[in-house]
Parts: sequence; C-alpha cells; structure tokens
Amino acid sequence: MQVPLVHDNSRAVWKQWFIKYLPNSNSWMHGYVYSDLSLALEAALDGEGLFLADDIICKQGIESGALVKVSSPIHHLSNNQMTFLLYVVNRL
Repeated sequence: MQVPLVHDNSRAVWKQWFIKYLPNSNSWMHGYVYSDLSLALEAALDGEGLFLADDIICKQGIESGALVKVSSPIHHLSNNQMTFLLYVVNRL
C-alpha cells in the first residue's frame, strides 16, 4: 500500500528523507505540496497523507490522538538541527 505524502513548500524535505533511507525510490516526487507549514499540517490532520514534522509542530495533534508517529526513534532526519519524524492521522 502506498500512502500519499504531504509536502510543505517544496518536496525538499521528503527528498532528503528518501535519499537517506530509500535512495532507489522516487516516491518523494509524488504527493500534495502546500504553500506553508500550517496548510500541510491541516492536510495531514484531514487524512491526506504522511507528513514529516517535529514534535513541537505536531504536539497538539499527538496529544489529541489525531496524529500518531509512524517512525521509530532511530528513523529521523536532522536538518538545520531540527529532528523530523513521520506522522499520520490516527484512523483507528
């Protein structure tokens, strides 16, 4: 099953993740691109796909149970001293 990706501003962050963890995949080229972070977060909350973000950005969604981490602690990407984790809407 392929889950759509949610991008904020560009595909750059997902591209970096795929280069590091799935270098033979071009899946980062797909998915929705939103003009800013808040729109991308809202898209993830609406169930539009998988989102890369940090705990601070997703705190409210995590605490409410609307978002869940789908990566283990070792699967993260450091970019400008910010740790990104994968989040998806909790549909259970």
